[in-house]
Amino acid sequence: MIQDELSELQRILEKLFYEPVTHAEIDEAKRFLAHAKVTMEGFKEYEFPEDMWRTVVDEFNGRPPIQVRGLREGSIVYPNEPAVEIISMVEDM
Repeated sequence: MIQDELSELQRILEKLFYEPVTHAEIDEAKRFLAHAKVTMEGFKEYEFPEDMWRTVVDEFNGRPPIQVRGLREGSIVYPNEPAVEIISMVEDM
Protein backbone atom coordinates (compact mmCIF):
# COMPACT_ATOMS: atom_id res chain seq x y z
CA MET A 1 0.00 0.00 0.00
CA ILE A 2 1.32 3.44 -0.85
CA GLN A 3 2.19 5.52 2.24
CA ASP A 4 -0.10 8.39 1.13
CA GLU A 5 -3.08 6.03 1.12
CA LEU A 6 -2.64 4.96 4.75
CA SER A 7 -5.16 6.25 7.24
CA GLU A 8 -3.97 8.14 10.28
CA LEU A 9 -4.82 5.12 12.47
CA GLN A 10 -2.65 2.88 10.30
CA ARG A 11 0.25 5.32 10.58
CA ILE A 12 -0.05 5.45 14.37
CA LEU A 13 -0.23 1.65 14.68
CA GLU A 14 2.71 1.14 12.37
CA LYS A 15 4.77 3.52 14.48
CA LEU A 16 3.70 1.83 17.74
CA PHE A 17 4.29 -1.72 16.51
CA TYR A 18 7.16 -1.20 14.06
CA GLU A 19 9.61 -2.75 16.50
CA PRO A 20 8.51 -5.94 18.27
CA VAL A 21 8.06 -5.95 22.06
CA THR A 22 11.06 -7.35 23.93
CA HIS A 23 11.63 -8.90 27.36
CA ALA A 24 13.77 -5.86 28.25
CA GLU A 25 10.79 -3.57 27.57
CA ILE A 26 8.56 -5.76 29.72
CA ASP A 27 11.11 -5.57 32.55
CA GLU A 28 11.24 -1.77 32.19
CA ALA A 29 7.43 -1.50 32.22
CA LYS A 30 7.24 -3.71 35.31
CA ARG A 31 9.78 -1.50 37.17
CA PHE A 32 7.92 1.67 36.15
CA LEU A 33 4.48 0.34 37.06
CA ALA A 34 5.66 -0.88 40.48
CA HIS A 35 5.11 2.69 41.76
CA ALA A 36 2.74 4.19 39.20
CA LYS A 37 -0.63 3.69 40.90
CA VAL A 38 -1.47 6.52 43.29
CA THR A 39 -4.02 5.76 45.99
CA MET A 40 -5.18 7.41 49.21
CA GLU A 41 -2.68 5.17 51.04
CA GLY A 42 0.19 6.19 48.75
CA PHE A 43 1.83 4.45 45.82
CA LYS A 44 0.75 0.89 44.99
CA GLU A 45 1.84 -1.62 42.40
CA TYR A 46 -0.14 -1.30 39.18
CA GLU A 47 -1.69 -4.54 37.92
CA PHE A 48 0.33 -5.56 34.86
CA PRO A 49 -0.33 -8.75 32.82
CA GLU A 50 3.36 -9.71 32.67
CA ASP A 51 2.71 -13.36 31.73
CA MET A 52 0.59 -12.34 28.76
CA TRP A 53 3.29 -9.98 27.45
CA ARG A 54 5.97 -12.66 27.92
CA THR A 55 3.78 -14.98 25.82
CA VAL A 56 3.56 -12.28 23.11
CA VAL A 57 7.36 -12.12 23.00
CA ASP A 58 7.96 -15.89 23.18
CA GLU A 59 5.18 -17.19 20.95
CA PHE A 60 4.43 -14.28 18.60
CA ASN A 61 7.90 -12.78 18.11
CA GLY A 62 6.97 -9.66 20.06
CA ARG A 63 4.00 -8.79 17.85
CA PRO A 64 0.65 -8.67 19.69
CA PRO A 65 -1.82 -11.06 17.99
CA ILE A 66 -4.52 -8.47 17.45
CA GLN A 67 -6.69 -7.19 14.66
CA VAL A 68 -7.56 -3.49 14.68
CA ARG A 69 -10.58 -2.17 12.85
CA GLY A 70 -11.46 1.48 12.55
CA LEU A 71 -14.08 3.53 10.83
CA ARG A 72 -13.04 4.92 7.47
CA GLU A 73 -11.45 8.33 7.55
CA GLY A 74 -14.13 10.98 7.17
CA SER A 75 -16.88 8.75 8.61
CA ILE A 76 -19.56 10.34 10.75
CA VAL A 77 -19.18 9.25 14.36
CA TYR A 78 -22.02 9.63 16.83
CA PRO A 79 -21.58 10.03 20.60
CA ASN A 80 -20.74 6.78 22.42
CA GLU A 81 -20.15 4.97 19.13
CA PRO A 82 -16.84 3.07 18.99
CA ALA A 83 -14.53 4.39 16.29
CA VAL A 84 -11.88 1.70 16.79
CA GLU A 85 -12.25 -1.99 17.65
CA ILE A 86 -9.31 -4.11 18.83
CA ILE A 87 -9.84 -7.87 18.57
CA SER A 88 -7.57 -10.53 20.08
CA MET A 89 -6.73 -13.25 17.57
CA VAL A 90 -5.93 -15.65 20.46
CA GLU A 91 -8.49 -16.89 22.96
CA ASP A 92 -7.84 -15.82 26.60
CA MET A 93 -5.61 -12.92 25.62
